[in-house]
Amino acid sequence: MHKRLQTLSDANTREKLLLMEDATKLKKLAEIVIQDISHKEAELLEVQQELQRAMNSTKEKQHNRHHLENELHQQIQHHQDMEAKLVENRSECVRVQALLHQLEKKYLTSSQSMQQHIAKELREEAEKLRQQLKEKELSADEDKYLRNKMAEDCGYLTKENGFLQSQVLEATRQLDRERQLREEESTCRTRISELACEKEKERQLEMELTYLKRLLQDERQKALTAQEKVLRLQQERKSVNLNGQSLQSQLKDLERRWSRAQLENSKLQTEKTHLVEHISQLHKQISEKEDEIRRMHGHVNTMSYDLTTLKSQVETEHSLQRERWKEFSNILTAYKSPAK
Repeated sequence: MHKRLQTLSDANTREKLLLMEDATKLKKLAEIVIQDISHKEAELLEVQQELQRAMNSTKEKQHNRHHLENELHQQIQHHQDMEAKLVENRSECVRVQALLHQLEKKYLTSSQSMQQHIAKELREEAEKLRQQLKEKELSADEDKYLRNKMAEDCGYLTKENGFLQSQVLEATRQLDRERQLREEESTCRTRISELACEKEKERQLEMELTYLKRLLQDERQKALTAQEKVLRLQQERKSVNLNGQSLQSQLKDLERRWSRAQLENSKLQTEKTHLVEHISQLHKQISEKEDEIRRMHGHVNTMSYDLTTLKSQVETEHSLQRERWKEFSNILTAYKSPAK
């Protein structure tokens, strides 16, 4: 009985050791799984950070491309506005030149017509004076016979009066001519000042035209520079598109890796859950085995106590039997002795 109990105790001990070894192995495996999960999570975080950096870089390049395209559009619009303004200034310059040419032609025409008019008036005035002289000579011849004395007395006065009248008329005409000449001179001066203003405007327009040509050249140079920028931007855009495609492929690869990592993580989480459940069951089994061992130890102790009690009872019974046998022997001996 004791040997059987000892065998059961040894078997329970060996089973307990095996369960403890299994639990230790499972704990180590769980630690390895946890480390693997941590490594996968770190790798996944690194992949997500790399993806975020790539997306930020792509967004920044797209923002720069939009900014440069807007700047190019503004430069082109400014260039078109300058060309329109230059065309308008050219047309204004041509109009001013035509007006100046017309004014010069008109001034020359008016000067010639003025000279012709003055010459015509002088000829007419001379003709009138000759006609008056003839009339006076005829009148003098007619009155010569009738008014010799009066002619002699008043001849000088008449001649002087006529001369004074002619001088008055000439002075009046001269004043009118001078007034007209002054008016025409004022008009000419006004026209000359207008022509000077027009020439000054023309000079300013020419200067502005030169400035606009220089601006146009600068704008053309800027347009060429902008076109070069556009070409560079297009090349950069192609490079960005290629990089974007590469990043998209990398992103897809990372997403596939992330999906695989998630799947592996899910599997590892499932295995971890199973391992935790298995470890919990093993702990439960160990607890049950320990309880069973404790019960067996209690049963063994009870049986040992019963065995000890039984041994003491057997010894007591043996001693009682010896005493009884001794008494029986004494009785037999006593019984045999009287018979002799």
